[in-house]
Amino acid sequence: MSSNHVTVTWTSYDFPVTYELRLNDSTKYKGEATEYTIEDLQPFTTYKIHVVLHLKRVAIHGDEIFVETEQSVPGTVPRNVVKTEVTSRSVSLEWEEPDTPNGIITGYSLSYMGSIKQVNVTKYTLRGLIPNTVYTVAIAAYTVIGSGPSEEITFRTAEEAPRAAPKWLYVNVTSSTSATVKWAEVAPHDLHGNLTSYTLLVIHDGQVISEINTKETTAEVNNLHKFSHHRLVLFAGTSGGPGPNSTAGLFTQSDMPGNNSAVDVTMIEVSTRTIDVGWMKPGGNLNGNLTGFMITWEGNGASESINLTNETYKEDKELYRYLITGLTPYVNYTIYIQVLTIKGIGVKGEPAITTTLQDAPTEPTDFMVTNLKSPNIMLSWQPPNMTNGIIQEYVYSIALADSSPYLMNTTTQLSVVIDTLRFYTNYIASVYAVSGGGSGPVNSRSFTSQEGPPSSPPQNVMTTVRNSRSITITWSPPPVNARNGVIRSYNVTVNERSTRVDCCLHMETGLTPYTNYSVRVAAVTTEQGVFSDTVTNQTNIAAIGDAPMILSVGPGADNMSLRLSWKPPSKPNGPINGYRFKIEPYNNTESVEISIESNVEEYTHTDLAHFTFYNVSMAAMSGDFGDGPYSPYVGGYSGETAPTQVKSVKLKSYANFITISWQPPEYPIGPLTYSLQCDGHPQQNGTSLMGRCTNLNPDTLYSIMVRAYNSEGTRPYRVGAVSRTDISTACENKISINTGDKVTVSLGKC
Repeated sequence: MSSNHVTVTWTSYDFPVTYELRLNDSTKYKGEATEYTIEDLQPFTTYKIHVVLHLKRVAIHGDEIFVETEQSVPGTVPRNVVKTEVTSRSVSLEWEEPDTPNGIITGYSLSYMGSIKQVNVTKYTLRGLIPNTVYTVAIAAYTVIGSGPSEEITFRTAEEAPRAAPKWLYVNVTSSTSATVKWAEVAPHDLHGNLTSYTLLVIHDGQVISEINTKETTAEVNNLHKFSHHRLVLFAGTSGGPGPNSTAGLFTQSDMPGNNSAVDVTMIEVSTRTIDVGWMKPGGNLNGNLTGFMITWEGNGASESINLTNETYKEDKELYRYLITGLTPYVNYTIYIQVLTIKGIGVKGEPAITTTLQDAPTEPTDFMVTNLKSPNIMLSWQPPNMTNGIIQEYVYSIALADSSPYLMNTTTQLSVVIDTLRFYTNYIASVYAVSGGGSGPVNSRSFTSQEGPPSSPPQNVMTTVRNSRSITITWSPPPVNARNGVIRSYNVTVNERSTRVDCCLHMETGLTPYTNYSVRVAAVTTEQGVFSDTVTNQTNIAAIGDAPMILSVGPGADNMSLRLSWKPPSKPNGPINGYRFKIEPYNNTESVEISIESNVEEYTHTDLAHFTFYNVSMAAMSGDFGDGPYSPYVGGYSGETAPTQVKSVKLKSYANFITISWQPPEYPIGPLTYSLQCDGHPQQNGTSLMGRCTNLNPDTLYSIMVRAYNSEGTRPYRVGAVSRTDISTACENKISINTGDKVTVSLGKC
């Protein structure tokens, strides 16, 4: 038997038998052998074992025995390992027995940094540790057999205050109020923790005036007392507290004069460009020997300073004086006096504020001449760069070139409009400023006024007719003194049609023959000038350009005439002497050609057929150039006469009405209207070719008449018929017309 297996043997028999080995009532083996080893058991565990004999028909149970496996090393790590308290030099740990002890736990081993502690408890404090150090402790349980697996726990011990002070404290004084302090860092093993900072205390007259905290090994100390002794105290600190300190002394340098060294200006004498300044000797602590003064004056957007030694300023008992020159007139100046020592400049005293006297200004700037609506201009400028006082006014003038000004005036504005100039003339414009100190220099500009429209028309305008469609126009330019600029072109207007041309000849083409044309000419600079007087001329005669327009063709005063009206040709190109006509009847009988020698617009031609359609074309006549083209044909009727009888009358009878139809007469002779009578009673009037007699009696004989008429009247009824109304059925009968012609009357079927 061992910690994880046990061998079982039992008695054998001479007869056949099957053995069953049971472990805790669970079959582990079944066979004929009398020995079996049970494996994979748990150490230090009690098991129940018994053997069952199986015969053919019975099973015999042997006695039960109990066995316990031997101990082994623990199978698992200690449970719930925790640290309950950590200090800078100790840690308290707690844990519980492993889940699988595999025997009796006789103790625990605690291993860390090469050290082993053996204890027989589940709570222990390790001591003698190093501050601010990371430890890993492995805890394992053991039995009499040996040690099991270990559980690790990691922690860092708490920090302590450093055990050593910073060394090699070095001080470098850099000014009267500052110094640089350096030192060597504290060794890590002496810090006993993480450095939170080095603390540098600056002590003056027993009081801390500055405290600097830094992790660097250098510090800039400022705001020290000038030219004074200071004590420095330096120590390192961790979260465990401050360590021991190092000390050093510091003495600041001398400095420039103090605040009580200010000097006030006591006397001022002023001119246009100088100021005579006076001041008293300084008092108070200068922080050094007086070597001179610095005088500063500020004004006109600038500041200037000069250092004065005893050779550059005058001393009059308790008063010092200096003359400032090269100033600008009429400027407010602020003047300061400061003392000088070998260390620097003292503070400014109360300033003196004064204004230099006015002087004449410089010339106005940005002087410009701007063209407005011709020939007006605008003069504009900006104030002088150096006004040297209060500008009271500006004086401006305009002069012709090489002559004295003809216009001079004053203004307080920065621009004026001049509207009295001549066109296209050379001028000189000038302006100067006037202040309380006098008049300044003049700023001048030469310019030429703008061009304008010529004030006189072109001269000697003449026209010459070249042919029926063109004329030549000539002229000469306007007088020189009236041109008002450079003449760029001429506007030639012919009957309101304008053309821009050069001087001084133009041929106008594309004109209409035999037409009066009015010609005017104007010169053009930047604008057009006045037109010349109108010159009129007429183009020559030419052939007629188009046909008359026939307005109407219709009946004349009687029914044998044709009245015509028309509009003359739109392009006669000369006088019209008369007209020619072509008159053609619609039935293509012989046409008529006539002419009239009169410029009229209507004509009546007689001796024609009545109510006949004629096509008419006409042309105008010109004596010198012949006839013009003929117009398109336009048709119309001559006068009317009464119509002849209607044709092809047909009747159809019914019991109480009869329907009638017919065809127009052979010669309609104008628009027709028809009249229908039944037994002498009118039935209808109209333009239809059908009618009806209604409200008739059955089986009755009726007389029916039809006739046509127009605007000339009608003839007596020319067509008649007789018909009998039906009784119940209609029959077809042949009836006679009064004239003897036969017409078929349908009365239905018998």
